[in-house]
Amino acid sequence: MVWKLPIKGSSSATPIVFAGKVFTMAELDKQVLLIAVDLKGKELWRAPVGTGNGTGSGERTLASPSPSADSRHIYTMTGNGDVAATKFDGKPAWSFNAQERFGRFRLGFGFHTTPLLFQGRLYLQLIHSGGAWVVAIDTFTGKEVWKVERKSDGVAECEHSYASPCAVAVGDTFQIVTHGNDYAIGHDPANGKELWKVEYGGLGFSLVPRPVTGHGMANETRELHIVVDGEPVVQDHPHNYFLSLLYHIGFLGLGLWVMLWAPALWRGWRRYPQRISVLAAAMATGFSAVLFDGIHPYTPFMYNWPSVWIPMALLVAYVRQQETRNESGSGMQIPQ
Repeated sequence: MVWKLPIKGSSSATPIVFAGKVFTMAELDKQVLLIAVDLKGKELWRAPVGTGNGTGSGERTLASPSPSADSRHIYTMTGNGDVAATKFDGKPAWSFNAQERFGRFRLGFGFHTTPLLFQGRLYLQLIHSGGAWVVAIDTFTGKEVWKVERKSDGVAECEHSYASPCAVAVGDTFQIVTHGNDYAIGHDPANGKELWKVEYGGLGFSLVPRPVTGHGMANETRELHIVVDGEPVVQDHPHNYFLSLLYHIGFLGLGLWVMLWAPALWRGWRRYPQRISVLAAAMATGFSAVLFDGIHPYTPFMYNWPSVWIPMALLVAYVRQQETRNESGSGMQIPQ
């Protein structure tokens, strides 16, 4: 640890580093504060960017959306809907309240969505029981550029989204992807027009994680392949243990995996003391799958490869250790 700076108040925002400074948020004394810190851990200034309820912690904190910055301003949004641009000396540039401008938030666990700063605009995703809107704000003035209704047939808690929007490169263009209320939707950054819409099923609950983008895909619990022309294609990962291995590491990887497992498995079963270790390793693999991806031992591991390789490595090491002890103790070679 290089340095640590205690900050009073509550916050679940993620700090950012920009222009040689660290910016973070905190709710304290009925205010939400933007705090600037230098790279040596010295607080430079703090500026109020919204009203607060006190020092609410956890889901109650209003300092939950994370700040963002460009060469002109630091941009913030609070759980009360206060949107603000602050200059790098801590002085205000512009501000407004999103609830006053676009309607009261109706969410079960408070507002936690971080606006997307992209190409001179601040994109707000407002998805709740009181309405669903996607809004583009001019970062120079704080004025509305466009606002589009985000239509959905979701009901009850599905109407609430705590996810944050993201920008996705599609060919030579970009799209704004919003996430919640039973759909992922791609929007044209120029005017908010809906480009595509994918339903991910009646989950029966609200969404928190934002989409993850890369290699032409937006990925949450499904892989959403975004195409330039036509409708996007949705693929689920295979819900089978060995098919999942084949899907993620290919034939070569699966062959290597089997080659490492098979000899240890065979040797373990040939000698009674090792049978328990083999069963324990297999159970550890299955239970690791439950812990990492949560349904049953045949659920795919996705990117959590420790659940595959660690039990296997422990099994191989244990069987080899037992063979070495037996060889040194009896002077006899174990049949191969």
